[in-house]
Amino acid sequence: MKQPGVINFLKQAVAVPPVALLTAGLFLVAAVSLRGADDAAATPAPEVTVVTLEPQQVDFTVASFSVYAERETTAFAKEPALRRDRFVRGRLPINGGATNALAFLWDTDAGKLYLDLNRNLNLTDDPEGVFTWAHERGSSSANPSFNRVPLPLLTPAGRRQELVDLRFWNLAGNQLLCTVTLHSFWQGKVNLHDEEWRVGIVENVLTQTGAKENASWLLLRPWAERNQAFNTDDGSLRVVPFARVLSVHDHTYGLELLDATPGGNAGFRLQFTEQRPLRGEIQIAGNFIERLTLTKASELVVLDRPEGTVRVPVGDYNIAGVWLKNGGAEAYRDARQAMLAPSLHVAVAAPPAVLSVGGPLTNSVTAGRRGSMLYLNYQLLGVGRETYTRMGVGRTVPPAFAIFHGGHQIATGQFEFG
Repeated sequence: MKQPGVINFLKQAVAVPPVALLTAGLFLVAAVSLRGADDAAATPAPEVTVVTLEPQQVDFTVASFSVYAERETTAFAKEPALRRDRFVRGRLPINGGATNALAFLWDTDAGKLYLDLNRNLNLTDDPEGVFTWAHERGSSSANPSFNRVPLPLLTPAGRRQELVDLRFWNLAGNQLLCTVTLHSFWQGKVNLHDEEWRVGIVENVLTQTGAKENASWLLLRPWAERNQAFNTDDGSLRVVPFARVLSVHDHTYGLELLDATPGGNAGFRLQFTEQRPLRGEIQIAGNFIERLTLTKASELVVLDRPEGTVRVPVGDYNIAGVWLKNGGAEAYRDARQAMLAPSLHVAVAAPPAVLSVGGPLTNSVTAGRRGSMLYLNYQLLGVGRETYTRMGVGRTVPPAFAIFHGGHQIATGQFEFG
């Protein structure tokens, strides 16, 4: 090939199903509507709905966190008899402070973990705090996993418990990393304007500092989907950041996260207080939008399967997340991806704003040369050149490529990850 820079990628650059079926993406045209309840002469008292959340333990992963454990060189008040050179002593800095830091001993020889669940620094009087290494795939004696650990959290309202798996990693420089896999959350049922919802709270057990809302996610899904597995990182937007103002299905609520009862075992309540802000209209010309979320400050707008014209409170929004779905094909975009979409602007005096985000999705590959090496960079791009990630496509399917020159295929192959 005499001109290595002239490479036409006329076929899919990676081995994923075609995404052209996610066509006619998402175009938002915003304008202000001063009709309806927003300019009613008399404003009724706001309706308040409170739901008590119950603890729920599940087999699937709800969320995952990582934290560096603090090694201890001084013995705790009382410890089991272990070989001095075959254990690690430390504390887990969970829930945002020294009060909640959890003392532990990791017996690397026997594959056991001793947790100070009652926090008295006596690691011999917690019979339910002794765990044995789970010999599961990916776990070894060097990075063991201890499963189904009832993690106690101390709060101003009382004691709360979450179910986690703990895995330890001895790293270079004497650092000790712990990954925490959460298998519990808090959930309840609420009826909002004749719609039934499964709502809940997923709390970050590692960074519970300041207001509890700052370290929590909101679970928000229709009641019919209440038994489906979810994850804070799966792109489906069933779990969204907690917001003090929530707009969903043409209604807006002030949202408060309250303690269930003072003292004893502490849980959560969610309080929805209806608000009536000035609303604008968004015209949506697109298909396959399963859920779209917009944010401004501490406010969140959730749009489920939006079609035609929908109404949201007036304001300047960022696109927090987009979830596209058509049959078994799904793609998502969230705030962590490199290119942020333009803000949606809705204001009384402003002209309509146009936002281009969503499909059709295009497989894009850029090629570069470094010496004798050819570097290929793949991206899945939307209409606004924003990047997306295919859901359900893991590293088991290696990327494939085909190279054409003069209309003829001259090379094809697959890559290895890494």
